[in-house]
Amino acid sequence: MEKWTERRLERLFQHYNRIYWRGRLSGCRTILATLHESMGDFHPKRRLIRIDADKHKSDRDLRGTLLHEMSHAAAPGGHSIPFFAELERLIRRGAPVTVDAAEAGSLRIFRDIVPKRFPLVRAKMDRVEKRRRRNILAIAREARAQFHTITDDMIVGYFEDEGVFELPWKKALVLVGMEYGLTDESGRPVNAWARRIVGRAQKAYCRARRDHFESQRLWKSSESKINQFE
Repeated sequence: MEKWTERRLERLFQHYNRIYWRGRLSGCRTILATLHESMGDFHPKRRLIRIDADKHKSDRDLRGTLLHEMSHAAAPGGHSIPFFAELERLIRRGAPVTVDAAEAGSLRIFRDIVPKRFPLVRAKMDRVEKRRRRNILAIAREARAQFHTITDDMIVGYFEDEGVFELPWKKALVLVGMEYGLTDESGRPVNAWARRIVGRAQKAYCRARRDHFESQRLWKSSESKINQFE
């Protein structure tokens, strides 16, 4: 992407103002700025458009944000009917305008708030929403895949480890339970699934302790018999 300067941004603003608004937005100023929660914004009282060039992946993205903010300048008052009318008009003319609330960062203009009289804006919002849902589903699938690498049986098995069953039950429960989301800090199961796992875990823990102490008893007994013969 070619480096953006305020002079280049101003030239683009004047170009769009001339071809899409017939010069009606000449009272506005445009500047480059570092924005924390948005890619661009418009200040009505100051008649100022600010664009964060570093947050855009391409020139087209930045052009879309600028057109979006210019639409706000042409129809002040937030995401109102006049604003959507500006977007609809720009889309009909083939302008690369952004309609996913670029100035609001993670905020989305959901399709349902766009009046039906603006079908092109609604259609574009449909595409944005489908893309957003695909991303969410991909993240969810990845999270489920990672989660299922730790099975219920594996969690129960950790209570049979020597370093765990040597602890008092309450400490063992909190140690493993907190790590795998079974319990809170007091050792209380967080939900029905956790209660089932804790029930199984306690049986495994008790069985491991019993086997451990039984093997220790047998070992000491055999050692004692050996000492008697010496």
